[in-house]
Amino acid sequence: MEPINSNLIPHFGSVIWTVFIGLVIVGIYLLLKNLFLPAMISGPTQQKLLARVKYFEKLFWPVFIIFIGISLILSHIVVGLALCLFFAGVLWKTINNYFLGLIYMAGNNYTIGQRISYDNQKGTIKAFNNLTMEMELEGGESLDIPYSYFADTTIIRTSPQSGIMSHTINIPIAKPCDLEQEKQRVKSMLLALPWVLPNQKIVFEHIADEKDQYLIKVIVHGIDKSHMYKVETKFKSMYLNGGRINKTK
Repeated sequence: MEPINSNLIPHFGSVIWTVFIGLVIVGIYLLLKNLFLPAMISGPTQQKLLARVKYFEKLFWPVFIIFIGISLILSHIVVGLALCLFFAGVLWKTINNYFLGLIYMAGNNYTIGQRISYDNQKGTIKAFNNLTMEMELEGGESLDIPYSYFADTTIIRTSPQSGIMSHTINIPIAKPCDLEQEKQRVKSMLLALPWVLPNQKIVFEHIADEKDQYLIKVIVHGIDKSHMYKVETKFKSMYLNGGRINKTK
């Protein structure tokens, strides 16, 4: 009876090793992403590389879970299959939304900052989250659309994906300050706005150096002129509240 009982009991050694190796990979990845990547690469190249790294990060987790499932099946085919089918059934909606999100992120039909019309709602794509596409409505509210709903509904693209336009914002920066550090703060604030295209370089031009302030021209990119006016208004409001911008004369 002992050999029979031994065969009926799952052996999870391979599962433990799979989890361990996966966690080691995650640790190495976090070190590269948070320490080495910012130190070695900067500017627009860093932004593009971080966007790609973020996509592969989302791709890693389902692959990791699939390997865990395979390890379970190899450890004990009956128990492993039963567990995999059970969790796949319970989490089917979540799994479906997650993989649809990866498809939309990898595709070229929709981009952050693009205007769309969904279910009689008009707005701008703000972010591709793990399970939902975040859409900012014209009134400023945010709408989270599960990717499965997005895939089953007719979407009208009200602005072209490639219709990129530039916009200039002139800002006075009060002295004394670390000008380069202040430029980085300005850049971070602009990239936080949903209408600014993150894959387009933000350009700074030094216009004048006055006694009590620097005059800086900032060039940002978007897909709609009205969006660019929103960027300028919102940014100046935020920056003024931060206490670093003077009122224009």
